[in-house]
Amino acid sequence: MPAIPEVGDVVFVAMLDTRNNGLAYSPGLVTHVWTATTINARVLADDNTVPWMQSLEYLDDLSGLARGDLGYWSWNRPPPLPGNEIPEPEPDPEPEPVPDPTPEPNLT
Repeated sequence: MPAIPEVGDVVFVAMLDTRNNGLAYSPGLVTHVWTATTINARVLADDNTVPWMQSLEYLDDLSGLARGDLGYWSWNRPPPLPGNEIPEPEPDPEPEPVPDPTPEPNLT
């Protein structure tokens, strides 16, 4: 484990995907540290609740959990689910050249 959590740290918490718009994890705010690997957290789910989860155990990787496995937290963000990837932004178009406002000299 890379770091010991502290109250106020943001971690990733395993969630029920049915309570979180199809995603099996959410950010959680650490509210109590029991040990270097066990915490309580308020979880910011993608719904209208803010569940309080107690005695969450540390895992390096949440992506290997079976659906409905709860009670775990990690520092590491799991990979996005298929279809939930954030698309790369389109590159900015080349700007139009700005005409030179200086008048041409009259050589006649």
